Amino acid sequence: MLPKTAVIAVTLNCNAKCVMCNIWKNKMRDELKPEEYLKLPSSLREINITGGEPFLRNDIEQVVGCIKQACKNARLVISSNGYLYTKIESKMKEIQKIDPKVALRISIDGLEETHNKIRGFKDGFQRGLETLRGAKKIGIKDMGISMTISSLNVSQIYDVFKLSKKLNVQMTMTAASDSDIYFGNIDEEIKRFDFEDFKHQVCMIARERTKTVKPKEWARAWFEGLLVDFVRDKKRPFGCDAGKGFFYMDSVGNVYGCHIIGNYLGNLRDYDTFKELWENEKRKDIFEKARKCKKCWMVCTAKSEISNKKLLVGLEILKKKFAG
Repeated sequence: MLPKTAVIAVTLNCNAKCVMCNIWKNKMRDELKPEEYLKLPSSLREINITGGEPFLRNDIEQVVGCIKQACKNARLVISSNGYLYTKIESKMKEIQKIDPKVALRISIDGLEETHNKIRGFKDGFQRGLETLRGAKKIGIKDMGISMTISSLNVSQIYDVFKLSKKLNVQMTMTAASDSDIYFGNIDEEIKRFDFEDFKHQVCMIARERTKTVKPKEWARAWFEGLLVDFVRDKKRPFGCDAGKGFFYMDSVGNVYGCHIIGNYLGNLRDYDTFKELWENEKRKDIFEKARKCKKCWMVCTAKSEISNKKLLVGLEILKKKFAG
């Protein structure tokens, strides 16, 4: 069975210097050309196009075009730090012609001073907001803020949620984590935050989400509640689907079961088709390793498993909704 979801880093170069990520140290060359993305499997239904900073690629619209050509039924979500707001607006106009439903997520890791400190930009916060305004101006409908929780910003989770409401965009969150093959290893003090503060703020958000008439908001409240449980217990409520329903690919074509642990499968450039790569005999061991992993609770590594248990998940969401 071919995978349904993927995180694809189209560049591992970055213009930020985030304290919870070492990608900015890369000096990448010979990254995949747009046409090489035509090998991606048509089975994909959700693709997070990320980096580094994807808008550093001057050919980002060609890359997206080839990804959409290969994966016609996939929802495309582009994740950016939002710094290059003029270029992003220009490129998103072209990308919107390729995929009118394309989604955009901008990293906002706190209020202005905190965000700028975390991201290493003196004006990153304002530029991120300008990117969201520009995207709204050109008609991008699916927009949101992504927040990475750490000891530096845990006290501002609810503030960022309120900002998302003010801007009328979505908000998602995840906890900072290590990755030998992607983010790099970060200071333990950054990952270790006040759990009670974290829980209190996520619960405030959940109460607001469940008061709405939007089932997607109820689902987010449910998922974020499970993030609280994960941070406390380090147990995933659903097994990881990496190496079966999900994969990560870096900007030079290396394919891994996921982007957190070392689970290398092969390089896209070495195969005529993605199916040949996916049928690699290593994949069974990679999937078994992932099922035992407790290093993250993220939508990307849970989405296909959640999809397989729609009825159970739906009942749990309703239970949470009506329990208040």
